[in-house]
Amino acid sequence: MKYLQFLLLFWSISFYAQTPYDKVMLLDSLKRPANADDYFFKKVIKGYNSELAAYKFLLYSKEDKLIEEGYYSDLEIKKPEGELISYYENGLKKEIINYNNGKLIGKIEKWYENGIKKEEGEYILDNKNDGNNYILNNFWDIGNKPLITNGNGVYSFEDDEEQEKGRYKNGYKDGNWTGKDKKLNLTYFENYKDGQLTEGVTTTKTGENLKYSRVSNPPEPKLGMVHFYKFVAKNFRLSKEANSRSTGGKIFLTFVVTKDGEIENIKMIKGLGYGLDEEAVRVLQKYKTWQPGKFRGVNTKYSYSLPITINFQN
Repeated sequence: MKYLQFLLLFWSISFYAQTPYDKVMLLDSLKRPANADDYFFKKVIKGYNSELAAYKFLLYSKEDKLIEEGYYSDLEIKKPEGELISYYENGLKKEIINYNNGKLIGKIEKWYENGIKKEEGEYILDNKNDGNNYILNNFWDIGNKPLITNGNGVYSFEDDEEQEKGRYKNGYKDGNWTGKDKKLNLTYFENYKDGQLTEGVTTTKTGENLKYSRVSNPPEPKLGMVHFYKFVAKNFRLSKEANSRSTGGKIFLTFVVTKDGEIENIKMIKGLGYGLDEEAVRVLQKYKTWQPGKFRGVNTKYSYSLPITINFQN
């Protein structure tokens, strides 16, 4: 009889452990893990402990207003899949985009905060560089006046942060474009041919001209990623406990590369424990030679994600 009671208790515990639950995560302004004192967003992942083809997530503001919803196909690296919808704080839709295997692909729609349609476009796979190109099909101003129709017309947009104007031809930027970053008090001139930037010059508030060939350049180790990973492999020290357990896998970190190329605000997204997480942070802090990111030729603070793989050779 006691044996039967033990089996029933074991079954009920096992059953309870398999009950799906929703994971709640607090995030900072860059959507990285945060604590209850400094969070900006709250993310809820439905059925977190279940074996699902895709996991629905809901992103809320600190005031509990829904600002984003979509699906992940991979919880480990938070890979988006399918339709992702974002909202303004007034509850109206802001944007609908689509992902396939973590990459932007397919139709995109955007609206102004007053509910008027802003633009319609499409991300297409670029076979030349295995990246995504964006084609703008239609664009309206905030008064619902069409400026771009079937990929052609003159684009003009201005809000509290930026101002930009130029021509679209067959869905791509073409010819001369001008713009202004109101926050940084910068102006810029760009020339495009069939959507490809051929020339870019930013003029700073002091009158300095900065030339660039790419709008955005993420930060990177000055001597390249190969050198960086060799440095990590050479300086990473496994703890005794990790060695004895042959603990392996991937550690995911995020950190900020400052305008001066310094590393700060390192946060652990997914760790392995047994002292490996602390060691990953130590080695990352030790590597000093980073090239800061640039946006339109200007050194810019960037958030950076990094995986470190721990392998044990038998």
